[in-house]
Amino acid sequence: MEEADRVQALELLAEGLSSKDIAERLGVPKMAVAGVKAGLRKKGLAATGEMTDTASLEETEDAWETKLTLERDMQKGIRADIGELDPSLRIADEGKERFVDGGRGRIDILAEDDQGLVVIELKANEAPETAITQVLYYVGALALETSRPVRGVLVAHEFSDRVKFAAEAGRVRLVKYEHRFSFSEA
Repeated sequence: MEEADRVQALELLAEGLSSKDIAERLGVPKMAVAGVKAGLRKKGLAATGEMTDTASLEETEDAWETKLTLERDMQKGIRADIGELDPSLRIADEGKERFVDGGRGRIDILAEDDQGLVVIELKANEAPETAITQVLYYVGALALETSRPVRGVLVAHEFSDRVKFAAEAGRVRLVKYEHRFSFSEA
């Protein structure tokens, strides 16, 4: 979702429009609007009322941008060295996010190995419970497009017990990332 669309989605959520109505109005996937809405909930803000003041909107935009930046950095790092995640994996999406289900879903990284395709979903910080549904949605949608077996991997910094139980039941592999910093002269 483009920056201007995200800001407009926040404003429309504050007006009380539904995710479906906002997606149709902006011409973006409903999942993208749902992601904006989830960012509000994670920040402890409602999608209406509390979002009307400029300070709350700006704080939410800053938090959302920080999260997206971390996920983009994770994506670049994994793409640069997919073997760090799993030595048997190879990138299968030509270096860009893969759309499924008519553009309604976007897989962060699509990889492959000798067993089939691997959907890799990245989450900054703790994986929300909805992340399991998201991974399974991508796995299911992709399975309809290919005859190859498809499985999912969820990468995050933390996982709640509920996410762990759901991942086990859905056979989604959970991978915890750690922060490592390196420094160089500018």
